[in-house]
Amino acid sequence: FDNELKKYVDIEITVDEIPSVNVIGCMSLETKPVKNSLKSEAAAWKSQYSKNLHESARDEMSALQDIFKEMLQKLDRPMKDLDDVRDVMAVMKLIRETDADIDYRFVPVEEKYHLLNKNGVHVEKEEMEDLGTMRVTWEKVKLQSGISSDKLSAMSAGFKEQLTTDVE
Repeated sequence: FDNELKKYVDIEITVDEIPSVNVIGCMSLETKPVKNSLKSEAAAWKSQYSKNLHESARDEMSALQDIFKEMLQKLDRPMKDLDDVRDVMAVMKLIRETDADIDYRFVPVEEKYHLLNKNGVHVEKEEMEDLGTMRVTWEKVKLQSGISSDKLSAMSAGFKEQLTTDVE
């Protein structure tokens, strides 16, 4: 992404270096209108690329936040019967299986936002705060998973008795 944005900045710099008047023999060519047009096109491309990059980063961050929210909701539900226990255990298993993948998904999102800031693209304050709390939220999900695991351990004897009673 950085190379692409840098390409448009380099085009703007190269166009700036073209002399405004070019003398060829007895003719004098004014290049200023062409230069202005080329610079505005490069700026428009850079702006559109930045906008697309921002949308991509926001969508990826939103998808991660939705995953965290859903997991927390499932972990916070009260465990009344074996179906509830099964659901919580499935979420705990999913958290264990996707831990490394989710940690890996943070890096591209953070890099995109860093690149946007580096190139002066306006990003809402709330969005930057969400980015800053994204890893903390993931840690909360993992912590809640551990708490749910402890609850399950404490409740296992009661469910075992209920299961044997139901089977008999």
